[in-house]
Amino acid sequence: MANVYTAGSDRRLIIYSISRYIFLRTAYIDGIERPIMLVSDFLDGLSDVVLGDTIYYAYQNQNGDILVKNVMNNEALFSCEKQREPRYALSTACSK
Repeated sequence: MANVYTAGSDRRLIIYSISRYIFLRTAYIDGIERPIMLVSDFLDGLSDVVLGDTIYYAYQNQNGDILVKNVMNNEALFSCEKQREPRYALSTACSK
């Protein structure tokens, strides 16, 4: 499934996942650009939203961590990392 966002009068931004990848494409009236790979560790749960002029997206990676990023920067803005502790149940640690 893909989500499409309008950027100006003649441009659309498309964010979507295929297999373990998340891609961003730009479409114009007369064509579409090649996809830009945003991540290569996607597992499940792609969710995205526009805040101001920026597209933010969240997903679960191959390690089971939940990450929040924006399409302009590959650094995680927020993450909840799955941690396993001996003799205890699965726990989660979140950080900015």
